[in-house]
Amino acid sequence: MPNSKFYHFGTAKEYLDALCHDRQIASELGFESKKVLASGTKSAAAGAAVICSILDESVVVPRDSIVEFSRVEAVDYRLPSNFILSNCHVGEDIDVDLPPDFLFHTIPLLNDGGFVTVAFGVGDDLKRVVAKSEPATRLPYGGGGTVGDLFASDETTMDLFEDGKQRSLWFAKLFPRCPSMRQSFLETARIVSGKRKLGGGEPASFCSMDACLKNLNKAEFLRYRQQLRNDVSAIREPYNHTD
Repeated sequence: MPNSKFYHFGTAKEYLDALCHDRQIASELGFESKKVLASGTKSAAAGAAVICSILDESVVVPRDSIVEFSRVEAVDYRLPSNFILSNCHVGEDIDVDLPPDFLFHTIPLLNDGGFVTVAFGVGDDLKRVVAKSEPATRLPYGGGGTVGDLFASDETTMDLFEDGKQRSLWFAKLFPRCPSMRQSFLETARIVSGKRKLGGGEPASFCSMDACLKNLNKAEFLRYRQQLRNDVSAIREPYNHTD
């Protein structure tokens, strides 16, 4: 891409459209020739954007989805359509189907360490506010659903949002803190898919998007990505030396 050119993807939808449907942008960014071999997988569809990731060769990535900086060890697993998997570790123990039209991203945290995987619908408005006169569980989430769909009952939890903050997805404590990237992804996937329901006081120990970004462990974030780049390069090496 020319040094004088700049692309800004302001939303998840714009990101998907640009990388999966705009051949000119994909070509300029160098994705068209690198999607498969650079990611150590043979199964990505021709239009899928698989960037610096390692996937089991049986994994199927739809042509309208993006996988970036991720490891997918699940065997014979199909990722959903219109989906972004970012900075995630999907282990062999994944036991749910992921929903389409979603973005999953894992964040390493400071202080006591650990990881949180956040998940939002591609079209979710994270800044939309629910009035105090309305139940917090009516906050739109995941496309056509609401935050209430994640709970076992319709009861509004007093500690769902950060103290003194707006009642929005940005400040909603929906995602569990776990000791590993793999476990973090699995627990969030179970919640979003409905296999695990949140309880009455549970979100008090969970994290919001706002809290995750404020406690981002930048050193661990960069370390993980560099290690992944090294592993991807090691996988590519046999391809580069074939006749």
